[in-house]
Amino acid sequence: MKCSNTISKKAYAKINLVLNIVGIQGKMHLIDSIVTPFNIYDTVHIEKRKDREIFVNYTNGQKFENDTAYKMATLITKRYKLSGVNIEIEKRIPQKAGIGGSSADAGAVARGMQQLFGLQEIPFELLLEVGSDVPYMYLGGNKRIQGVGEKVSSVSLPKLYKVLVVDGIGVDTKQSYQNYDLYGGENQDIDKFLVDVHNGSATFTNALQKGSMKLNKNIKESIQALKECGFAACMTGSGSGVFGIEYDKASFDYKLTKLIKRRHDLQFFIG
Repeated sequence: MKCSNTISKKAYAKINLVLNIVGIQGKMHLIDSIVTPFNIYDTVHIEKRKDREIFVNYTNGQKFENDTAYKMATLITKRYKLSGVNIEIEKRIPQKAGIGGSSADAGAVARGMQQLFGLQEIPFELLLEVGSDVPYMYLGGNKRIQGVGEKVSSVSLPKLYKVLVVDGIGVDTKQSYQNYDLYGGENQDIDKFLVDVHNGSATFTNALQKGSMKLNKNIKESIQALKECGFAACMTGSGSGVFGIEYDKASFDYKLTKLIKRRHDLQFFIG
């Protein structure tokens, strides 16, 4: 197998430090969100084929009905009239946790195929056909996402120490947004947040949190556990993942140790 015919990319998870719902366009909710990478990643291996076929395999044997990696590869292959690809994905990102696992894989496929075939930047309109998070996942980094995911701009964030709690049950994204329409949620001034986060006084909020709590009681319990140990805590995405934030490494380590001792039943990731 020649190196020029293969490439591997890390597909990092994300957390939403703030997620506002600011309106509706057609059937899509408009968001305004601050997003940062989280240190969990899938590894996506891509190999050129000599024919036009596309195959996606997960090393853990998983199968997905609407596979985002497959859809992304198909769209790019058709748009640029390319040969097919074999894609193998080592899954590590938990599912239905609000941290962008499937979108991360699609973004990595787009980056990988761009490099492998020597393409220009993949246009957002193509990425958005797979999912609203895919343009961000394609770019990565600390970003502000607006609209239906088509507006992505870089932002400055300080060093943040992060712990993520996931419950393995998850939340259905569609139901989370439906609950937002029923029950509402908390928004905040993001420009003010971007100032406050550098001063160590930011509040982390998620407009979907209230509705998602009604779908999964573990969200409230995880937030409470994090807060009791001194973390600033909030849900990410549509849930059920919940993150805790600390600015100081020594304080983070102390609070994390307390959390693990109190709630060894929870599943933790450090980001």
